[in-house]
Amino acid sequence: MKITTVQAYDWAGFYLDGELKQEGHSIRYDILIEELIKSGQPLTEEEHISLEYEANEWLEERGNLPKRIEDIPEELIYRKD
Repeated sequence: MKITTVQAYDWAGFYLDGELKQEGHSIRYDILIEELIKSGQPLTEEEHISLEYEANEWLEERGNLPKRIEDIPEELIYRKD
């Protein structure tokens, strides 16, 4: 099972195997741990994604993160070059 945390300016979320499990101004780690236990699968991979500043407008228009992580536009993902 892969966990991915996503951080924007004042919004965060976490995905398990690409599916959004929680989002808000902060992540409740008790919910995160509960979801991991419920899955019954070992955690095999983790990733942290930061979003570009421009993602704030995108999030404001949407109102939330997408249900599937692959629906986050690639150009909004911060890449250190």
